[in-house]
Amino acid sequence: MLALGERERGRILTLLIFSNITLWFLLIYSRTKLDEHGHQFDLLIRNFGHEEVKHILEKEIKDRQIVVILPAYNEEKNLGELLKKIPKEINSMRLGVLLVDDGSDDDTYNVAKQAGALVVRNRINRGQGAASRLGYDVLVKHNVPFGVTMDSDGQHQHEDIAKLVKPILEDKYDLVIGSRILGKREKSAFLRSFGVMFFTRIINALTGMKLTDCSSGFKA
Repeated sequence: MLALGERERGRILTLLIFSNITLWFLLIYSRTKLDEHGHQFDLLIRNFGHEEVKHILEKEIKDRQIVVILPAYNEEKNLGELLKKIPKEINSMRLGVLLVDDGSDDDTYNVAKQAGALVVRNRINRGQGAASRLGYDVLVKHNVPFGVTMDSDGQHQHEDIAKLVKPILEDKYDLVIGSRILGKREKSAFLRSFGVMFFTRIINALTGMKLTDCSSGFKA
């Protein structure tokens, strides 16, 4: 066996520590660059989605004071009924619907267009968060003062839109989040309900806020 002296062991230990530190720095750097490229890709795709229908939106969205953003993926069966029920105005303010087709491979896009909704789309499925960001981009670029996001599968109630935006229109709050925990609610899977409450408590503990549903997609 090879016997190492104290000096050799010290050198090897120093080399190992230095190598680990270097690897950690490289890992952090790589992750940072990956996040940066991901953010740039996200902006690029969102810009493509908006530019494709910019000329239409400039005419159709300019007189809407409130716009409901509906991220949708393969929701052709649910959209027809949902779009009929969304109100045309709230408190004498015109309300529009902006459907974000998130790379659907069914007839979601045409169903929404035929129902009179404004439609933008991601050419590939990118998830609800990315679809919502595209919707926010449109509202910001066209100076829409109030926006609402809700799911396109019908789980959110159209009659609650007015209740959701009321505190904002009264200038009491900047953000209102619908809760699946407060009030009456349908029974849902135990693990899902537990997860919502668990993560909401963690966020409340970290921020000092008093949220009841941190992952709700129904907000204004």
